[in-house]
Amino acid sequence: MNNADKQYKELIEYVLENGRTKGDRTGTGTISVFDYTMRFDLDEGFPLITTKKVHWPSVVHELIWFLKGDTNIKYLCENGVSIWNDWPYKKFKNRSAYDKSLWEAPDVINMKTFAERIVKDKAFAKEWGDCGPIYGKQWREWKSPGTMVSNPWRKIDQIANVIDQIKNNPDSRRIIVSAWNVGKIQDMALPPCHAFFQFYTYEMTLDERWQVLINRAPTLFKSLPAMDTDTEKLKKYFLKKFHIPTRALSLKLTQRSCDVGLGVPFNVASYALLLQMVAQVTETHPNEFVWNGSDVHIYTNHVDQLKEQCTRKGHDLPKVRLNYDVMDIDDFTYDHVDLLKYESDPNKFIAGPMKVSV
Repeated sequence: MNNADKQYKELIEYVLENGRTKGDRTGTGTISVFDYTMRFDLDEGFPLITTKKVHWPSVVHELIWFLKGDTNIKYLCENGVSIWNDWPYKKFKNRSAYDKSLWEAPDVINMKTFAERIVKDKAFAKEWGDCGPIYGKQWREWKSPGTMVSNPWRKIDQIANVIDQIKNNPDSRRIIVSAWNVGKIQDMALPPCHAFFQFYTYEMTLDERWQVLINRAPTLFKSLPAMDTDTEKLKKYFLKKFHIPTRALSLKLTQRSCDVGLGVPFNVASYALLLQMVAQVTETHPNEFVWNGSDVHIYTNHVDQLKEQCTRKGHDLPKVRLNYDVMDIDDFTYDHVDLLKYESDPNKFIAGPMKVSV
């Protein structure tokens, strides 16, 4: 079993064996532990679990949506991603329950029709599709009191700031993005679950950089004539020729609320992809993604599905290849991200109802 599936299986088993029964806002009930950490070396492969199929387009589109600073589900609906539809739809349905004029056909009020209208009707999407100041807003436009009367608020682009720090002050211990804006939580469709993340970078040794090169092109180097690879001059020549970065970049996510069955595999994939994107635009090597969960829980109606999943052996981890021409974080699109050799066991989803309130 690959390391990502192995760690995920161990997480499931740990929660089932050690968790306490707790209530929750959904009324479903959970088995919960406090604090758990997993570490993923991206040189071993991309940590997208293979013991069940994860919907990759949703992972990519949601991350791009966050990076755009967008909070309206229109972009997601246009691309067939429905993971954020529950909250705007719930708000609309509550309103339409007593204001039938909101619908041309009030008797047809369902999620599918709602999403279709979000796509087709720009004014409707503007009024009903927004999720409030959630992740994208906090990542790209955190509002802070200004110092001038003419500019009472200043907008802080946290993503641009961390990229600048990685490039110009890489040893800083403040390369941080926070989505947990206390003053805005009440206005959000969902308080941030993945609330805080931090980057860490260090200068690699010559041997570490050489290993990166070997990992990237093992076939090429095996085909070369015998040579003294311990020769420093020779190593430097090839490292320069193949543009191997001098620094490694790692990312740690702190997640306050962790739905093991549905959310965690998705979140791990999303932030591992973010690490790769940021590494590319800062010309660093994506090294390690560290996931840390606080309230780590399994919903009681997910237990059987997860036990089944633990019986599966999985496949080799896939790889993610980014378009090398993209050197600005704002320029990434879905077409710039390729998932290579992803197999799941078996090739189908394990169903589990998602809970709106967490």
